[in-house]
Amino acid sequence: QLRFAHMDIETSNGCVKDALILTEGETETVVRRFCDNAKDSHELVREYNSTSRFLVLTWKTDANVEKTGWVLHHRFVYEGRRCGFTTHEFEGIIASPNDEDNYEPNTNCHWEISVPVGYRMVLHFNRMDIERTDWCDNDYLQV
Repeated sequence: QLRFAHMDIETSNGCVKDALILTEGETETVVRRFCDNAKDSHELVREYNSTSRFLVLTWKTDANVEKTGWVLHHRFVYEGRRCGFTTHEFEGIIASPNDEDNYEPNTNCHWEISVPVGYRMVLHFNRMDIERTDWCDNDYLQV
């Protein structure tokens, strides 16, 4: 999911000057071109939800006008059952499979998160509702 916080780029017909081009899928099909500051371009599309695992942003500018550019936030959005992944992202949300619904018995998931040298991780737990036992021998989250 992409959410635009700011967009100020040079206006042009046909995106021949400044353009942010959004492609999706392994074939990199163009799904959106942002090339002006008009309401029909970015105001109506403040958020974009991908339909695949692959999303590519291409930013191209000409040599004429300089503007402040654009800022967007991204996050993973999972559909259905999700159980483990590997990421190198600076931010993200991880939830047990089925999120707000009860997780299934005998589920074993593994999430691997790594950050560049010089950084560290901070985990914030918003909610934890798992089976309680004296020795964590049934359900547990190991960090």
